[in-house]
Amino acid sequence: MFAAAPGNTVIGSVHICSLTGFQRGPHHAIAAAILPSQRRVGQHAGAAPGVGLPGYIRRHRRSRAGKIGAMIGRPEPNEAAPYYFGYINRIPSDDIVNALKAQLEEILPFLRGISEEQSLHRYAPEKWSIRQMWNHVNDTERVFVFRALWFARGHNSALPSFEHEIAAGAGKADGFPWARHVEEFREVRLATLSFFRNLPEEAWTCSGIASGYPFTVRASAYIVAGHVAHHAAVLREKYSC
Repeated sequence: MFAAAPGNTVIGSVHICSLTGFQRGPHHAIAAAILPSQRRVGQHAGAAPGVGLPGYIRRHRRSRAGKIGAMIGRPEPNEAAPYYFGYINRIPSDDIVNALKAQLEEILPFLRGISEEQSLHRYAPEKWSIRQMWNHVNDTERVFVFRALWFARGHNSALPSFEHEIAAGAGKADGFPWARHVEEFREVRLATLSFFRNLPEEAWTCSGIASGYPFTVRASAYIVAGHVAHHAAVLREKYSC
C-alpha cells in the first residue's frame, strides 16, 4: 500500500489524486537530483572533467527506473475490471517498466520479420489484416498511456470508452506500409517508457474511471504490456507468423 500525497484521497490500496496533491511533492526532489547545480554548462557538480550532463541523466534515469520498478508491485484485483486481468496476468514481472523495455527489444525483431505482403494477410475474410491488428495495438497503447497520464496528473473526470472497431475503420491501416506500422510501435513504446520512468512513486496508485470502470495507473501500464503480448500470440497462432 502506498501513502497518499497531501490532498489525495485513499480508497483501499489506491488513491484518487487531486491537483493540489501534485503541485509540489517528491517529483521536485527527483528533478533536483537529475539536474544538480552545474559548475559549468554541460557538466554536473562532482563530475570528472569531460563528463557531460546528458550521460549523467541517462545513468540516473536507469538507476531510478530500476528502483521505482521494484517498488510499485503488481496491480491488486480492485485496480481494473476483471476482464483486463486477462492482459495483466500475461506479464509475470513485478517490474513493469523493465518489462515494457524488454518487450520492445523482443517484439521489434519479430515484427520486422513479417514481410509487406504477409502483413496484408487475414486468416479469415472478416478478420483484420496484420496491419490493421497492429494499428489497433498502437492505438490502444496510446489510449491506456493517456488514461495513466490523466489519472496520474490529478484529473478526476471520467474518460470515455475507446471504440476499437470505429478506430480501425478510420485508421485505414492497409493503406500504408507495414514498415511504418512497426516504426510507429517503436516510437510509441519509447514515449510510453519515458512517461512511466518519470512518474512520481505515489502516482502509480492513482486511480480514475474510464469506459465506466476503475483503473489505476499501474494497472494501465500492465494492460499496455499484456495487450501487446496477447496480440503477438495471436500473430503466431492465427497468422502463422
